[in-house]
Amino acid sequence: MNDKISIYDYATGEVIVRKMTDEEQAQRDAEVVAYQAEQQAKEQQEAELKANKIAAYQKLGLTEAEIEALLPSPQPVKRD
Repeated sequence: MNDKISIYDYATGEVIVRKMTDEEQAQRDAEVVAYQAEQQAKEQQEAELKANKIAAYQKLGLTEAEIEALLPSPQPVKRD
């Protein structure tokens, strides 16, 4: 089943809602998969960076409480 697509005509103020064609749906699905892979890679990269920072702080002899104070708290993800 294909998603719906909305097209707004600014000249007339008319909104057209229709189902995506199979081609449009395939493109949309590919974009969603690419976005999800990008987000997963970004999260993995951030986790690796945090692990590297923790390891460096531990080598300096900092306690867990001190390390937590130095690391930035994770920011909430904005969802529109």
